[in-house]
This record gives sequence, C-alpha cells and structure tokens, in this order.
Amino acid sequence: MPTVITADAGHDFLALLPRLTGYQPRNSVVMVAFRGTRTCGAIRFDLPGAAPLAVLRRFATSMIGMLCKIPEVDAVVPVAYTDECFGATDAVPQALFMDVLVHRAEISGFHVRDSLCVAADGWASYLDPELPPGGRPLGDIEGSAVNALADREGMEVRGDVGGDTELPVVDLARSEGVAQRLRRLRDEPASGGPVAAGAYELADLALPEFLEYLLAHRPDSLSPEIIASALWVLERPVFRDIAILQWAFGREIGLQALDDQLRWTGAATIEETGTGLLLWGEGPRPDPDRIDAAMALLGQLAACAPLSARVAPLTMLAWLCWALGQSSRAAVFITAALAIDPDYGLASLIRAMIDGGRLPEWAFEVPIVDESTVRRAGGEPSSARIGPAIGRSTSGRSTSGCSTTDRQTNVSGR
Repeated sequence: MPTVITADAGHDFLALLPRLTGYQPRNSVVMVAFRGTRTCGAIRFDLPGAAPLAVLRRFATSMIGMLCKIPEVDAVVPVAYTDECFGATDAVPQALFMDVLVHRAEISGFHVRDSLCVAADGWASYLDPELPPGGRPLGDIEGSAVNALADREGMEVRGDVGGDTELPVVDLARSEGVAQRLRRLRDEPASGGPVAAGAYELADLALPEFLEYLLAHRPDSLSPEIIASALWVLERPVFRDIAILQWAFGREIGLQALDDQLRWTGAATIEETGTGLLLWGEGPRPDPDRIDAAMALLGQLAACAPLSARVAPLTMLAWLCWALGQSSRAAVFITAALAIDPDYGLASLIRAMIDGGRLPEWAFEVPIVDESTVRRAGGEPSSARIGPAIGRSTSGRSTSGCSTTDRQTNVSGR
C-alpha cells in the first residue's frame, strides 16, 4: 500500500528526499518528478563542473529528455546538492546551471514547483525572493517534523549515492574451503555431482532448481561445497546469464532462457536469444524482492570466492544494481570486476551502458497509484496536504510508489 508523507515546506521536502531515493545525494542534481501533487520518480545526475554556457544548456536538455521518459509527468522540482558554500553573499551555489535547468524544464512544458539547493553551509530555494544572505540553516532540514514520520515508515537512508557496496566479512576457513572445492571442480567437473556435471552439458533441467535453491536459503548458511558449485556454474557465461534472468524475473523466465540456449548451437550467449532483450533493459519490470535476495547471495559468493572467481558475481551484482536504476552503485562493482579481468565481456558491456547514461526502460515505467489504496502517514487527512507529497510504498521499494534512477554523466566542451 503506498504511503503519503506531506512536505509542507522546502526544508520538509529536503528532509524527505534522501528517504525517497534511499541515499544521501552529494554533488548531484536530483530531478523529482510529479504527477499532479504526488511524486512519481527521481533521477539523479552528477553535478556538472565549470563549463561554457552552451555545454550547460546541452547537459540540461539531456536531463529534461530523461525526465520526459516517465509517463504523465507534468511537474518537477530540481534539487542541487553541492559541497560549495554560500559565503557572505546572497548568491546561491550552482545558480547559473540551475537557472538554465529551470528554463529548459519550463520551455519543455513542465511546471517547476520549486528549485532547491543544499550546500555545505545552508539550503535555499532558487525561487525565494526573500532569501537571506548565506541561505537558510541546515538545521531546518535536520529538525523537520517529517523525519519522525519517515522513521516510523521505515524509510531509511543507505548512505551515499553508491549505496551498500561492501562485501560481507567471511571466515578465512570458509573461504579456503570454497577455494579448495572450486579447484577440484575445475579439474574434474564430474566431481561436482549432477548439478555441475549436468550444467556443463547444458542439458540438465536441474539447473533452474539449483538456482532457486540458492535464492531460497540464507546466504551465510550455504555450505562451502554449495558455494563452490555455484561459483563454478557462474563462471560459464551461458549459466551466468540464465541465473541473472531467473533471479531477477522468476523461475519461468529462467526456464525460458535455458530453453533459448538449448535451441542454439555453438557458443551463442543469451544476448543473442529471445530472452536476451531483458539483459538490455527491455521488457517487464523485474521483481525487486528477488533482486534483493540475489544481491545478498552474490555478495556472499564474491566474499567467499578466490580472486579469479569473483568476476562473475561482481558483474552480476552490477547488473542487478543497474536493473534497479542504481548506476553509481553498479559502477563500483563493475570497477572491481574489471580490475580483476579487464577483458570480461559482460562487465565491459555494463560499463559502456553506465558511461553512456543508459538505464533500463522499466525504470521509467512508474505505475499510476490507485488513490483508494493510499495511506497517509500519521493519519493526516487529505486536506492537510499543503506542499508537495512524497509517495513511497510501505515496503520502501522504489517500484511501488516512486521510481528512483541514477545516472552518471560526463560533461565535455566538445
């Protein structure tokens, strides 16, 4: 059930925004999209550095183009987060670029509800004619009453934009046991039992069951033998891609992906099959709960794996982050994977998508909220909503109330 928390003023809105996105933006521009009075999406961009006005205009145009991909958006609130300070003047940091961005949004037909800045020493609305020199105190945001409501709703902030990218700490004996078992599997695949031996021949339909088994169990409860078998299977691009699709979309998609592979001869990978479009971000929205479980599993696999076997789980973690619209978080895992194997194909492909600003199409398919299902935090009546309302599902997942996406963008003068 989607929950609405009302933001009556700019500092309330700024208090809720990190809860909405799940992270604390830094040196970023967050475009908060609205349908009427409700938020329906948030897209983060890297804050552009010093650049000619023409370059800033092109950058702003690109940002508005991304905003246009969210269906039925009619209004926006851009927010700049910067490490810059106000100083002793009434000039707001990043005023030039944000003025360009607001202008581009307005000529594109969007109503700009507000335009805000969170600097190192204060906050401000770029549209506030009574802004005092030095901006308004950051304590307004920290002391906003909506923080207590958000806490009760379980709307947590993970940290910075990269999110949680630390692998779990595992016992040395556990990782050594995994490494020994994996070496035996590499030398004698048949010793891995029916799952590994059958998967090697791409003819054993126990593979989807094995993948579901892995997803259904607490990662730290898996034995070194099971972890080694999983790493051995995922070292093969065919099975790695099937696992990505099954863990993100469900067992039926995994069976379909396996069937697609069985129809092909030679060394074709899943990208060349009918289910391959899903890997490019084209198709139905994946299941965020399955993705959460898969990311916990892959974190455990990568932590237990010897360095040579970490590339596949790190790359898969990157794809799953990207599928959730978390490009910056995905970039951390991709950098780690490519540091181990600079020629790893899927990692290079994901890196190219991130660098090119490509996001999955489902990141922009924000569902229309059924008003009869809306619950208001704290039980306030509808008439109490004065300012913009932040909508988010009670589970905290971005796929139910508000889609959050994250795009890294490089600005050049060319």
